Amino acid sequence: MNLKIYSEDNCRLVRQGISTIRFQRAGCIGFSKAAVEAFSLKEKDRVLFAQDENNPRDWFVIKDSKTAGKSGFVLRKNSASAGLNCNCASVCKKLFESLKDKIVPNTKSIGFRLSVNPEINDGNEYYAIITSAVLK
Repeated sequence: MNLKIYSEDNCRLVRQGISTIRFQRAGCIGFSKAAVEAFSLKEKDRVLFAQDENNPRDWFVIKDSKTAGKSGFVLRKNSASAGLNCNCASVCKKLFESLKDKIVPNTKSIGFRLSVNPEINDGNEYYAIITSAVLK
């Protein structure tokens, strides 16, 4: 096993906030203002989500690019905050299923910290969703 440890020492904090992502069972995925700033995301950008098939609890966000070779989910403004949202019920369902023993049944929404230090694979930047600690 080759683990990369994420802590406050190596996960840069952005302004007063922490880069986070929130998944709702209904399919909405929200990026916090700090995450938007850290990843230089903007409205109409596209993002992809990846799950490690060998370690199903490990999830990643990829800012879509020509090298990713896939069509990502379009980001839109969140009317209630400075964050951005996208929709994908199937990603939310798979994420909830992969963490079913960590979350309370019937939980409608879960959040996680996002690493702002990407793992590079095939020229793409994969940002880890820190699923080891569920945010309330």
